Amino acid sequence: MDYEELADFFKLFTNINRIKIVMALAKKSMNVAQIEEEIDISQSLVSQSLKHLKQARIVTSVRSGKQVIYSLYDNHIVEILESVLAHSKE
Repeated sequence: MDYEELADFFKLFTNINRIKIVMALAKKSMNVAQIEEEIDISQSLVSQSLKHLKQARIVTSVRSGKQVIYSLYDNHIVEILESVLAHSKE
C-alpha cells in the first residue's frame, strides 16, 4: 500500500474550499463563475483549488466555447467524503 499517496489524498481536503467545490460539483457541472457564486469565494481561490483537484484527478474539465466546464472525475470522492462526515458525527 502506498501510504504517502493516501496521505496526499487526504491533504487535499484540509482546505475547506476544495471540499465545498467537490460537493458543489456533485450536484452539477459548472464553470468557474458558477462555482464562485455557489460557494461564495473569489475566482482566484476557485481557480487555485480547481488546479489542485485536477492534478489529483478528482475534477475534470471540458472546454465549451469560451467557457471551461468542470465536473467530478467520478462520484467515488463524494462517497468517501460523506463517509468521513458520517463517521465524524458518531
